[in-house]
Amino acid sequence: MRPFVLFILILVGPALSVAAQAAGPTPERPLTRREVRRWLTITQHDPELSAQANRDMIAEIERRGVEFALSEQEEWSFKLLEASDELLEAIRDAIPPEQRRSMLAGQEFVERFGADPAARDQVNIVKRQLPQLERIIRALERTTRIRTN
Repeated sequence: MRPFVLFILILVGPALSVAAQAAGPTPERPLTRREVRRWLTITQHDPELSAQANRDMIAEIERRGVEFALSEQEEWSFKLLEASDELLEAIRDAIPPEQRRSMLAGQEFVERFGADPAARDQVNIVKRQLPQLERIIRALERTTRIRTN
């Protein structure tokens, strides 16, 4: 079985590579919560590094955007990791207000009803679908921005 799979990959691999090149460069993915938290955690004990990391992340957010809406709890935890007010503002501004409200509503639903056995099925559906819906919304926004420019 393995030789057959290897043979198929050898045949299809170059075609996929050519197709990917023809499609053009793929846009960089937005920053994740994990990336922001990692940068802040690594630099939190050095004020100079922390300030530079904040500036670098703001530049990255302006270039790539973010894939999450900043909740009050996350804002508080980022502040504890030495996030600047400017960084928090950049994160908030990266998501339009109406989209931010929708994303936070889904997160709030999961937090509020996550332990409720009666809502377990609905919570699991929202947990699975929320990241995908957020990606779809961002992709639609990017294509809208490209068309208007």
